[in-house]
Order: sequence, then C-alpha cells, then structure tokens
Amino acid sequence: MIYVDPLLCAGCGCCDKDCILALGDSFLADREDCIECGHCVAVCPTGAISFSGTDMEKPIPDDGAWRVTPHDLLQAYRYRRSIRNFQRGPLSDEELALILEAGRLAPTGSNAQDVAYIVVREQLERFRELAIMALARKGAADLASAAPKKPSPRYARIWQRSAELYRKENRDLLLFDAGTVIILTAGSSVNAAIAAAKMETMIYSMGLGMLYSGFLCLAVKEEPELSALLGLPEHYTPAQCLIVGKPAVKYFRNAPRRPLRVTYL
Repeated sequence: MIYVDPLLCAGCGCCDKDCILALGDSFLADREDCIECGHCVAVCPTGAISFSGTDMEKPIPDDGAWRVTPHDLLQAYRYRRSIRNFQRGPLSDEELALILEAGRLAPTGSNAQDVAYIVVREQLERFRELAIMALARKGAADLASAAPKKPSPRYARIWQRSAELYRKENRDLLLFDAGTVIILTAGSSVNAAIAAAKMETMIYSMGLGMLYSGFLCLAVKEEPELSALLGLPEHYTPAQCLIVGKPAVKYFRNAPRRPLRVTYL
C-alpha cells in the first residue's frame, strides 16, 4: 500500500507525472491498478512516499557517485567473451550473492519480479552426468529419426562425442569444469533473459566468466531426473542456464564483429 506523509509532501506533483496510471488528482485515492513499480517513491524529492505493509526494501538515496562512464561500459562489452575453459571449483558465497543480487535488481514486465533462481553446486557432479547423458540419448534419437524437421545433425554429433569423451577421459564438454550453474525460471522468458544479462555484467566485473548454455536448458527439458533434482514442476522448462566460474584462459584482444546493421526512419 502506498503511504504519503502529509508532513513531508510538498505537493509538487512529480509522483503523478511519473506514474504510468496517470491518475491526476485521484493519485492519492485510486490505487487499485498499482503495480508497485516504486517510481513514485524514487522520484519524490522530499521522501514523502513509501510502501507500507509490504516486504519492500528501504530505498537508498542516489548520490550519483556510482555511475560508470560510457567508454568503460563499452570496453567491458568489447572484451567480454563466452568462457568454455574454467578453473575447477565453485563460486564463493560472497561472489554468488553479488551475482544473484544483480538479477534481483533487474527490471521485469509489469514489475512482476517473477524470476526465481536455482544454484547447482553441491549436486553438480550428478547434474553434469545426467545432462551429458540426456543430450547423448537425444543426439542418437535425432540421428536415427526420419522426420524431415529434425534438429541439426551437427548438434547430435557434438552431444554424442561429448558423452564419449566424458566416459573415456572424464572430459567435460558441457560445463567445461565450471563449479557453479545458475538456472533462471520465470513466468516470462523475457524477464529471465533481462535478469541473466544483468547478472552477466556483474560476473565479468568480478573477473569471472560465464556461458549461456542452450544445451543445458535442453538437457533439463529432456531428462525427467534432472527436473526432479532441480525441483522443477512437471513440464516446466528453465528459461536461462548460466555456467559460471573463474576462467582458465586469457584472451589478449577482442574478437572481430560484423559492422552495425541499422535502419533510421
């Protein structure tokens, strides 16, 4: 519930101007459609507005000192690489807390805040084996299928080769020896993707690396035992799977990119 302290309110109207409901004079009376986005709290110059009776955190004043320069941000994007070669070992609790907090602070449509997270560390070895074997079975089925719209045989061969190397050499071509997997679930896949992108920025700012793994999401979908291990409801597919750890590789330059494609109207 929105509460406005009459002793602090200056009547400036900033809250109404920034409210998506455009309630005008009824701002203080008609809040049935409020999605608790918190813009009114954030925009109030006197701190007169608060959310009462909720589990909302206490707002933190913005002193402007946190801002990253555009140049630094572009440099971070430029040198960011997907990591497929990790040092062994899980993330620390402190590292994990920062990454998850970045996801929690990400925007969501209609302020749903519907993204939940599953962190795999203690059960990682079992998780890895189940995922690799699930993809190998799918690869074998795809190669044997006569269906005209079967997935690319290239992926099927990769999955089978990965399982073969895992069995013979204990070589990990799915998680690449990373010690932590973070799986995002949400009512909206877009919300999960936005949260994952915010987490990615945090991960690289900490000197860590990550990989978005569509293969891993597919493995969870294909293997009921994996879903059970994660505690996922039946027929529920994870929206994003992040493989996270400390890189065991150093890149000395950024990778080339194709030119920008843009249309101005």
